[in-house]
Amino acid sequence: MKMNIFYLSTFILFSFLYSCSTGPANNPRTIYIYQTMQSDMLNNCSRMYENISYIKEFSADKSEPEIQVRAIQSMKDIKIMEQSAGEAIQLIENTKRLLFLQMGENLAIGHKNSICLTKFDNRFPMNPAKYDLSKLKNNETTDLLSPEGSFAKKIQYTIKQVRKVLTETAGFREDRMTHEKLNYFKDPEINSFSSREDLRKQIEKSNGFKHLAQDDQELILRIYEELSFTSEFWRASFDENLSWFEAFGILTSLETKIYNATDYAVTCFRYRYGSCGCIEVADFVPVVIGEERLLPGQNPSFQVQIAGILSHRQPIIKGKDLEVLQVRDGVATVKGDMGKNEKKTFQGTITILNKSGIPKTLQWKKTFYREPN
Repeated sequence: MKMNIFYLSTFILFSFLYSCSTGPANNPRTIYIYQTMQSDMLNNCSRMYENISYIKEFSADKSEPEIQVRAIQSMKDIKIMEQSAGEAIQLIENTKRLLFLQMGENLAIGHKNSICLTKFDNRFPMNPAKYDLSKLKNNETTDLLSPEGSFAKKIQYTIKQVRKVLTETAGFREDRMTHEKLNYFKDPEINSFSSREDLRKQIEKSNGFKHLAQDDQELILRIYEELSFTSEFWRASFDENLSWFEAFGILTSLETKIYNATDYAVTCFRYRYGSCGCIEVADFVPVVIGEERLLPGQNPSFQVQIAGILSHRQPIIKGKDLEVLQVRDGVATVKGDMGKNEKKTFQGTITILNKSGIPKTLQWKKTFYREPN
């Protein structure tokens, strides 16, 4: 992520420096920078598909029919997200190809002078082409990213559509048994913001965000951030006469953003199958949940289950009238203030972070009874 942000914010500076250079065409430093950008983009694409493969495994597992049915539906939802993201990737990939054809480069697969290592296939729009930039023979400018051109007009609209589809599809949850709608996200269509912090505040205040499951909030925020751009960014990106590496840098950065956002959306689904992105369960304990005080003659009814202790993750506990006394080995010891009540229910949230820093938040509550004086 840090690498992506670095490249996205500095490629214009690098481009300016190199375009003013009197050195040889296609400076090796320029090639290295944009080869690295391409590699980073391809790695993000691979990570996204690896994420999808986990859910695909659940959809093929017949040992748990209920989970399999849910996973099959999840794969249908993921296909919808892939189709939307694929439209944006296809638009970008076709523009890259036009860029290199405009420069007179050889794109024939297998030819010794070809810069094309893998070809883009419109039937599989989420699979980008790979180019060997070290073989580029020309150092040309392009008008493909002209502010009045077809690409400039299409890409802004297309990315907004991807943002809408990813957030609304990933944010939708229904009851497993009744299929009643439980949670959803409605795109507030925020297109004007001064900073990332301002964008987050606007999303959090939107009505659509209020109906979102708490466990999905951070990921939906990240998707929205990845696919939201200021008008200043678009003005800086589109120009009548850009060098090839300026254009290539813009296009590759946009693809990286789309793959990141799609990966976050798929992660929303992975969380629902207990696959929480490298959260280590170090130990298991039996948990018994049920009413602790009974009426005369009443027999108890309770739940028995296994819970995992995440001893390598320190949970974050939030709630009203609570004091966290200690957090150790993945367990928080909490003290509640009963006040003068003989019965009180405490509730709040517990949050842990996975290796990528993405939070997983769950609701909890517990009722206590105190004997009267």
